[in-house]
Amino acid sequence: MEGRALAIVERAYRGALEEQYANILWLAHVLRRLRGEIDVLLRGDAVRYAVQEQPRSCLKIGCLFIDTLPHYETEIRNLLTAGVKVYASAKDCDRLHLGHGRLIPAVIPLDTLGVAQLFEEYAHIWHW
Repeated sequence: MEGRALAIVERAYRGALEEQYANILWLAHVLRRLRGEIDVLLRGDAVRYAVQEQPRSCLKIGCLFIDTLPHYETEIRNLLTAGVKVYASAKDCDRLHLGHGRLIPAVIPLDTLGVAQLFEEYAHIWHW
């Protein structure tokens, strides 16, 4: 497959327990290593993945304790370190009251027009 790909992540925290070892951001990281040209756009509730200083989550159901849930801030930081561009919908950040300075600094907020223009830059658009 040739050309750059944009992975749009919109549905947040879905299947976190089942996907604890293979969440969608982890997959984007693997695809980056395999094919090299992938970037990520966070939309909807998924913009929360890029919030700084998130606590690590654990889950307790009865006597079952699960402490291996994904830490999405770390996943975003790993993508950025690997050279993946990470964008966030400014409209969704505003809707969720994620003011300036709450996002990881290297995450690029885009208004609606910026998101539309972004699509022109990629040969492949994947929506998860």
